[in-house]
Amino acid sequence: MCTLLFLATQSSLWSNDVAQLAIDGNRDANLADRSCSSTSEETNPWWRVDLLGRYSVTAVTVTNREDCCPTRIDGAEIHIGNSLDNNGIDNPRSVVTGQTYTFQCNEMEGRYVVLVIPGQAQYLTLCEVEVYGTASFSNNNQTRSELKDLTVLLYTAPEKIKRPQHLFSFLSKKVKKRKVLS
Repeated sequence: MCTLLFLATQSSLWSNDVAQLAIDGNRDANLADRSCSSTSEETNPWWRVDLLGRYSVTAVTVTNREDCCPTRIDGAEIHIGNSLDNNGIDNPRSVVTGQTYTFQCNEMEGRYVVLVIPGQAQYLTLCEVEVYGTASFSNNNQTRSELKDLTVLLYTAPEKIKRPQHLFSFLSKKVKKRKVLS
């Protein structure tokens, strides 16, 4: 298991299933294997990752729990933005979840990625969250347009990474004989 450079937090804690488990690089979808984060049952449960800088987010992939209760994530929303007002839930919404778990975000800009199940008393269990995007250069359009074709994988499960030359993974340690940028 690797420790990622990003900071994750959630609205509450179920057992020892801390928020950081959703960005540990492990896509194992069995909660008993200690590879998933989970909140307690509560109204409006949320999970958030701080990317420690602004990014133009193009997609978010969520690995849901498979050992039981996969419908608990139904109705979840993904919010991306720079505000921590209302724990980041007031940031713009990307999509509402459904049967598919890769969500296109149309280059939404933000530092925080938040998943929330609004208006329901529910557990929020996430086994892995992957965020794809490019560094955001809001004040320098020329630099941003020059980097438009550069795809950056902000973090992911290492065993599933396809390795084209333009793909980087911003992790804090080496993962499986692969040099990782920090």
